[in-house]
Amino acid sequence: MSPVFEKAKTLRDIRRQVQLEPLPAGDPRYVNLDDVRGERLIHRFIKLLDTDDCVHLAYAGHRGSGKTTELFRLMRHLDQSDTFCAYFDAHPELATGDLEYTDVLLYIAQKVLGKAAEQVSLNEHVLRAVEEYFVEVTKITREEIRSEVAVKASATAEGGIPFLFKLLASINARIGGSSTQARELRGSFQKRPDQLIETVNLLLEHVTERLRSIGKTKVMLILDSLDRLQPDVIEKAVLQQARVFTQLKTNLILTVPLAAIYLPTGETLQSQGLKALVLPMIAVRDKAQSWAEHNPAHVARLSELIRARIAADDVFADPDLVSEMVLLSGGSFRELFELVGEAALQADELPITREHIEIAARYVWRAFKAPLRFEDRGLLAEIHRIKECDHRPDVFRLLFHRFALEYNGVGWADVHPLIMRFDERFQQLVGQPA
Repeated sequence: MSPVFEKAKTLRDIRRQVQLEPLPAGDPRYVNLDDVRGERLIHRFIKLLDTDDCVHLAYAGHRGSGKTTELFRLMRHLDQSDTFCAYFDAHPELATGDLEYTDVLLYIAQKVLGKAAEQVSLNEHVLRAVEEYFVEVTKITREEIRSEVAVKASATAEGGIPFLFKLLASINARIGGSSTQARELRGSFQKRPDQLIETVNLLLEHVTERLRSIGKTKVMLILDSLDRLQPDVIEKAVLQQARVFTQLKTNLILTVPLAAIYLPTGETLQSQGLKALVLPMIAVRDKAQSWAEHNPAHVARLSELIRARIAADDVFADPDLVSEMVLLSGGSFRELFELVGEAALQADELPITREHIEIAARYVWRAFKAPLRFEDRGLLAEIHRIKECDHRPDVFRLLFHRFALEYNGVGWADVHPLIMRFDERFQQLVGQPA
C-alpha cells in the first residue's frame, strides 16, 4: 500500500515537489486544466479514436508544458475502456545519431511483441512467419541468438515468442551501433521497406486480433519523447518518413517537436497523413488585456499546480505570492516551478517571503536569458505589439526558448514576463518601465 501523499511543508520538501517531471495517472498532484487550456485534449483523442479506423497523430507542445502527463492521463482512460495501450519512451532508447525509420519500425515490433505477450498467448504459426522474414533478411541464426546472453529473462513466454523476441532484440542491439554490420543490417531492410512494413503490420494485426480475447478491440501505440532526440535525427528518421508510419495498421501517437508542425522543412506532417494536435499553453492574461491586468480564473487555476504540491498557506508569508509567481511565469510550468524551487533555496527558514521570491526571480532570469541574442529583442517587441508569431526560423527560435509564449495553439502570442520585467533593452524598445 502506497503512503498517503502529504503536501510539502519544509524547504527541502518544497524543492523536491517542484521537480518538473511527468505525473503518473491518478497522482494527487495532478491538476486538470482543460477548462483553461481551451482544449479538451482527452476528449479530442477519444473522438478521433472512435471515428477513424486507425488514427495516426503527431502530438506537440512547448517543453515542460505537461505533454507526457496528459498522455498518462489518456492511457488511464483508454485502459479502462476497450483499448490496449502500449507506451514507449524513445529517449534514450532511440537516441542514436544515425537513426533510420527502419530502426523505429523494428523498435515498435519488438516492444509491441513483448507488451502483448504479457497479456495474451500469440499464434505460433504467425510468429514463425514473422520470424522467417527477419531471419532471411538478417541472416542471423538461432545458434547466434542462443549464444547471446544480453536478453532479459522476463522476455520468455510460451508459443515461440522467446526466439522472435530475442531475434528482434538482437537486431535492434546490432543496429544501434555504428559499425559496418549496423549499416549492412539497415541496408538490408531499406532495400525492400514495403516488406518490412508488411511484416510489422502482420504482427500488429495479429496482436490486435488476439487482444480481443481479453475485451480489447483497439490498440494504441504511444511513442513519446521523440522531440527530445537531436533535430536532424528525428527529421531524417521520422518527419521525412511520416508516410511510413501512417501505413501501420494500428492507432499511433508520435510526440514530435513543435517545429515539425509550425515550421516544417519539407512536406507537412498533415499532408503525409498525420493529424496534428498541439497542447496549448495557458495564458495568464487575455489578448486584449493590458500588461497590468490578468485573467483571475486562469491565474487561480495555474496556482493550483503549486497548491496541489505545497501547503502554500503554511509556507508563504503572503497567500498572494503564489499568484505573483504564476504571473511572472507567463503560464510556463517550467519557469513557475523554477521560481518556487529557487525561492525555497534562498530562504534559510520558513516562511518564504516576497524578498526571497524577488531574489529567486533574478536567479531564474539569469539562466533563462542565456540564449537571448541582441537581435531577438526587435522581434520580441514586434510580437508584443501585434500579439502574433510569424512562423519562420528566427521567430520559432524565440518560441523554442520560451522568450515568446504562444497561447491556445496558434491563437496569439506575447513575450515572456521575465523579459518584460528584467530586460532593460527590451523595456526601452517598447516603452515599458520595469
